[in-house]
Amino acid sequence: MSIIITVVGKLRGCIRQVEYSYPSGASEQDILNRAKTLLAQEDKFKKGFKFDHVWFLLKDTEKFEHDNYRELPDYQRQSVNFASSQSESPTSESPSSASPGLSSFSLQINEENVSGTSTGRPIGIKKVKGKKKIEEENTIVIEEIREQNRQLSERLTKGNNDKQQNYHIQMLRAQTEAKKVDVAAQKVAVAAKKVAVAVAEIREENRVLLTNLNDVADPNLREFIRSEQKRIVQKISEELAKQSQSTSSPFGQYFDDFGGPGNDLSDY
Repeated sequence: MSIIITVVGKLRGCIRQVEYSYPSGASEQDILNRAKTLLAQEDKFKKGFKFDHVWFLLKDTEKFEHDNYRELPDYQRQSVNFASSQSESPTSESPSSASPGLSSFSLQINEENVSGTSTGRPIGIKKVKGKKKIEEENTIVIEEIREQNRQLSERLTKGNNDKQQNYHIQMLRAQTEAKKVDVAAQKVAVAAKKVAVAVAEIREENRVLLTNLNDVADPNLREFIRSEQKRIVQKISEELAKQSQSTSSPFGQYFDDFGGPGNDLSDY
């Protein structure tokens, strides 16, 4: 966190330097681009500014101090600039011989700012309090970001769990429907087999009924066929009597439980 604050403070200093060099005629984005270029000229920041994702949150944390400096009267601003140039250039005068009114001011582009108030308090105390306030504001911003990230993570986790649960439910439903289809297919196969047996039996009975007994030379075979014809005629009579009492189809005996109550098929 201290690295972010340091780099952001350095970029703010570069922005101020660019603003002093170009007081008008440049947009805010142009000033920011020039400031990033100026920052990248230093050895420690050759890779450029890497914290654009938090710049919009931290860029105005010290704006009120910079605005106070810009609101200074012209003669006070010149005095501050003069004191800054005097403190940066080597002189033959000793520190004790310098003007006490000018030596109390020090303008640094990095993080220090000049306040135009006349409270009489030492600048060092103002600097400590201002830095503490900035740290508190940065802490609040970071905590808000962490809370937002936590809430987002919870929503994503919940959404993923809901998707997994829905997927399992859909799979169970698909398996159940597949089992129902298999049972239905098995019942159809059994019914088809019963129908095939019944058709073969009916064909054999028809062949026996259509047999002319006069054409059968063997008396034993002739008697057997005659008894079979009687049995078949009696069977047909009984089936016709049953059909007259019921409205079921001729093959109802083979499909009595197919599609009716107690089956496992869903309604379509």
